[in-house]
Amino acid sequence: MKSVLLVIVAILILMLPTLDAAAQDATSCVAIPNREHGTRCGNRNSQVAYFQNGCTRPIEVKYCLQRSTGKSDCGTTTLQAGEAKSGYVCDGTGKYWFQARIPNTDVRFVPDTVIPWDRR
Repeated sequence: MKSVLLVIVAILILMLPTLDAAAQDATSCVAIPNREHGTRCGNRNSQVAYFQNGCTRPIEVKYCLQRSTGKSDCGTTTLQAGEAKSGYVCDGTGKYWFQARIPNTDVRFVPDTVIPWDRR
């Protein structure tokens, strides 16, 4: 029984890099051309993050912006090649993260592979 469990765990571990690599490949397409502070909601603590697709194929981006309460507002958007969109919070900390994937694939957004802004 233990050997069967070990084999199953080993197979799952071997599959994870493939899923992670596909997510990271799309994530490398994302550029952050601009961030703004204090331009929304009449609040000087508002935060806006722009996400741009730097690749030639569409990508789907999941992003979260941290509010001053510590909770995050998240959204998902599809970006065509070269397209940029933004997300914002009215009272933010300036911290946000994103992850991308190729649309219509089996790749899921995996929390362990998000890219925080301070690491970009």
